[in-house]
Amino acid sequence: MGNIEQNRKLMVEQIARAKAELNEGTKYLKVQDKKGKQIMQAIQQNAPLIDISRYGMDAQNALPVLKNGVKMAINHKYKLHSDIGDVPKETHRHYWRYSSKKEMEKTLDNTKKVFKEWLTLIDAAIKRPSKASLKRVENHWRQEVNIDAGARGTLYPLIVKSGDGQSSVI
Repeated sequence: MGNIEQNRKLMVEQIARAKAELNEGTKYLKVQDKKGKQIMQAIQQNAPLIDISRYGMDAQNALPVLKNGVKMAINHKYKLHSDIGDVPKETHRHYWRYSSKKEMEKTLDNTKKVFKEWLTLIDAAIKRPSKASLKRVENHWRQEVNIDAGARGTLYPLIVKSGDGQSSVI
């Protein structure tokens, strides 16, 4: 019986030590821009509804709501969190892809550009709904918008996860 309790204590100590090492030198940043996060979460809720293979032509019903969310995201003034340092990966481990704050700002600018392209595809799909136009909207969502690829991707996935067990970027 004594061995089991000793092993449990040892395991708890090892887990605590591993967590401390993992979070060493990082600080958890809380969301400063709650409205911006809510806009991105609204897009996150509605974007999967444009899955043609699952919903067929009924997917076009989600486009007006999605269009409003994308417009709001484009018009919203997103700013990087003020506590992110010059070397983001030293601020928190979730920013490991970014070697400088300029690189993060460039990715934020790229996010707006990608959203503008997506908005034109959504407008075209609303004006002339067809399976091809809905497929283009869906593909842009999967291949351009919802991509966490560092400087060549968008900050969308990081903004959606901000504050939910992850350090905030906005």
